[in-house]
Amino acid sequence: MKKRSIVILIAMSMIIVSCRKSGEAEKLYVAALDYYTKNDLQSALNFVKLACKQDSRFYQAQFLESKIYFFMEEYDASKKIAQKLVKVQPSYTDARLWLIRCCIMQNHYEQAENLLARELSFNASDWRVYYLYSLLARMTQDFDTQLVMLSRAEASLSDSQKVYSALASSWELLGVAEKAAGYKAKHAILFVPAFDLLQEDAVLEEN
Repeated sequence: MKKRSIVILIAMSMIIVSCRKSGEAEKLYVAALDYYTKNDLQSALNFVKLACKQDSRFYQAQFLESKIYFFMEEYDASKKIAQKLVKVQPSYTDARLWLIRCCIMQNHYEQAENLLARELSFNASDWRVYYLYSLLARMTQDFDTQLVMLSRAEASLSDSQKVYSALASSWELLGVAEKAAGYKAKHAILFVPAFDLLQEDAVLEEN
């Protein structure tokens, strides 16, 4: 009986320590996000590394670390983290798409195309997949494919836009003007031609 009680106490202690670590990791992650939004990438990286050290299973923090490395143009480091995330969290769509983006930026076009083809086989409603495919096609000067993929991305965006439009109408009917205005703003932001997004990437690459 005593032995069982000791085991329970040890288990409870481990859970408490784990919760404390998770709480600290969350605070560090929030700080990293704050610096990331301010474009202070080095400070963001410092904080997110501490968050990952506190909680090695904190995959959102790991993903942020990959994004930071990407925008610091350290594509190898970014890709390495993304690959690890995809292996550990295969259902994490953002990580899969980020890995594809890394492949494109590193001119690993064959690998990017294989990953995109696989992604389309089970994720054909996400406009980001088509957008990345259009970016790959532009980089390889396959302009026919580029236009096809941009058209499909735009069609997917239009479907998403309908959701925000419906939400805005619903909140208007309920008399909540503030909520309605918020969804109208999202509706307007979302209605950006996919081609404009491609041009934005081109500007980023030139810089």
